[in-house]
Amino acid sequence: MTIRSDKNLYPGVNAHFNSFLQQDGGGWESFHAEHIIDLRRAISARLPAGYVTLSEKSLQISALPREEQTLVTIYDVRSGRIPGKPVTRIELLSPSNKPRGGDYATYLRHRVDALKAGVNLVEIDLLHEQPPIDRLLSSYADGDSMALPYLAIVSSAQPSPEQGRTIVYGAGVIDMLPSIIIPLKHNDQCVLDLNQVYQQTFASLSELAELVIDYAADPPNFDRYRPDDQARIRELLDGIRTEQRQREE
Repeated sequence: MTIRSDKNLYPGVNAHFNSFLQQDGGGWESFHAEHIIDLRRAISARLPAGYVTLSEKSLQISALPREEQTLVTIYDVRSGRIPGKPVTRIELLSPSNKPRGGDYATYLRHRVDALKAGVNLVEIDLLHEQPPIDRLLSSYADGDSMALPYLAIVSSAQPSPEQGRTIVYGAGVIDMLPSIIIPLKHNDQCVLDLNQVYQQTFASLSELAELVIDYAADPPNFDRYRPDDQARIRELLDGIRTEQRQREE
């Protein structure tokens, strides 16, 4: 028996699809490109007056020379120049730029440079198979019992790089992704529903997802989830499989 669906049957990140994408040749780059577009549009719709968004070359180093990896930059257009002064950058982290990736050290330097320049930084991390970008955070990949697999790290450079703070949002394997507060200039901010944007991206890739996801089987590299999360995923899958059997009877 196989169970296919063009819908995401998880409340949040689809563990089957996300694990598939993290495999060699799994297509993370395609997901990255689609998700950045959806993030930019969602942020743009929620910004207060005086700000605009652009998709630009990422702070990250691409694992593929031909890939133009992008991020979302929020600009303050009241600075008197076009497109304005960069205020906040939103990164969707890629495997090569995380710990154990070949470009981790270079990305860290770019990260520090951005914050020193007074630019806020939002890093969305759905790569549970690698440790978090900040070594001070608990590592899900290393089996830390308190760690969460999916993170959003919001580092503020306001009112100055020295006085800024970092807020870490997280979600479990069967949780909805959180809404996060994106810092802008001074006290300005906007709220972004990460789960809504993820579901939009999943829907845009639903044909691929339906081909590679079989809910009758465990996700790829299932052992890279903690045992307690394996149990949570299997409980969700048991419900999906039961419902499928009932439909077939």
